[in-house]
Amino acid sequence: MSTGFKLSSNLAFGLSMEGQYREQHIEESYSARAFINNNTVSGLPPLSNVETQYQVSHYNVGVKFRAGLAYDKGNHHAGLTISSPMAKIKGSGQLLSDNVVTDLRSSATNDT
Repeated sequence: MSTGFKLSSNLAFGLSMEGQYREQHIEESYSARAFINNNTVSGLPPLSNVETQYQVSHYNVGVKFRAGLAYDKGNHHAGLTISSPMAKIKGSGQLLSDNVVTDLRSSATNDT
């Protein structure tokens, strides 16, 4: 929404209001597995496993105001605009994070 009017033949003033709705979803997954070096030659070497899951979901509803002056006379033009920061009306967010680190052994007697 906006409005403007002339203050004089060379000067004008304007106001505006801007509404915004922002939404964001982020989802990440990571998995890595590695064999652990050891001195034994029998059986499989131990296995290490790392898994990470990260999910973020949020939204924000807000309003921003803006005011401006404009000067116009022949070849000379100038303007000034002032904007307010976004004023939050409503918002919500959720974060889910899961980290798993596993150091699997091939047998109960394996000490490494």
